[in-house]
Amino acid sequence: MIRSLVALVFLGWTAFPAAGANLDAAAINNAEFRSKPPAEDKIEPMVVKAQVLLDRAQFSPGEIDGKLGENAQKALRAFAEAKGLTSDKALTPEVWTMLAGTAKTLSSPSTPSPTAT
Repeated sequence: MIRSLVALVFLGWTAFPAAGANLDAAAINNAEFRSKPPAEDKIEPMVVKAQVLLDRAQFSPGEIDGKLGENAQKALRAFAEAKGLTSDKALTPEVWTMLAGTAKTLSSPSTPSPTAT
């Protein structure tokens, strides 16, 4: 019985890492840039938001896992280069502002909605 309980808890931690990190949609949507670099081993709402925005902007960050791994850093640098920004760090306030701006652009309709007649 105890083995089953331990296995269930372990499975929960491995299968639902976002739940273990206390992430929810509001935490991710409300995430803002912080000057402190994200921890490499911790899931960060700011990083999840950056990864989603990169993916929507057609710069694949790889797996959206909330960690600033190698693929996410490459995608951030490619995004920055495409936008004419230069930096030795992957995630800067300028890159974050540009990413947040793409979210507004992507959410606005590109074609007008049909009008009722």
